[in-house]
Amino acid sequence: MHKATTVVALLSANRLKLANMMMSQNAFVQLAAQFFDELKRNSTRLPLVEKLDLPVKVIWGEHDPYLGVAMGRERAAHFKKSSFHVLPAGHWLQCDMPKQLADLMLS
Repeated sequence: MHKATTVVALLSANRLKLANMMMSQNAFVQLAAQFFDELKRNSTRLPLVEKLDLPVKVIWGEHDPYLGVAMGRERAAHFKKSSFHVLPAGHWLQCDMPKQLADLMLS
């Protein structure tokens, strides 16, 4: 009887883990599905960016798996007074290299 209870508990725990994993995957799929629409929508704002007359520091992750360095350079080129900096990080620079990012932002 004790073994049966343990098996049921393990099965329930595994079902919960599977359900959580599936919900996480669904959220990622939904986010990914919206990505190109958001990129297109944000791209329509580039003419507004080009009118800005103030210094802008663009900091990009060298190993960003979603938006490569070429995209960062292209976006930075839309600003009149931009500087472009690359850190050896991924997409989430603030998580990958928080101190280096903060130092570069404040420099």
